[in-house]
Amino acid sequence: MPIEWNDGIALGIDVIDQEHMALVSLMNQVSEMLEGSAEFESLAKVIQQLEEYCDLHFAHEEDLMRKANYDGLAAHITSHRRFTTQVNEFSQQFKESAHNVDLQALHFLIEDWLVNHIQKTDRDYLPAVKPYIKAHGPKLAGL
Repeated sequence: MPIEWNDGIALGIDVIDQEHMALVSLMNQVSEMLEGSAEFESLAKVIQQLEEYCDLHFAHEEDLMRKANYDGLAAHITSHRRFTTQVNEFSQQFKESAHNVDLQALHFLIEDWLVNHIQKTDRDYLPAVKPYIKAHGPKLAGL
């Protein structure tokens, strides 16, 4: 079932929120495949974009947390690596046999990430990161 971006998901950091919006869009594309309203052939693009999301977004977040001296950085990196490994497993499954990819499991992975990581874990770094951005400006903060 597709979800819409809303203020409850937003962290209030523009570039991070834009990247999170892209993840919501990817999850909605998987939802459309599950409902039969999108072509299964678009799965290759979704998986590729998920891999790119992991590379780009996690680098942005981790760099920002590092600059802000966020004390939960190591644990946060571990959770990023765990998600990246899971995305890579779906990518490998797709390369081996595209029609054997469990769309429901992929959808659950992304949805779980949105609910448990973005809406909970990411909020933990806000007290360190937001003052850093305010003090240094978005461009100097690397955003």
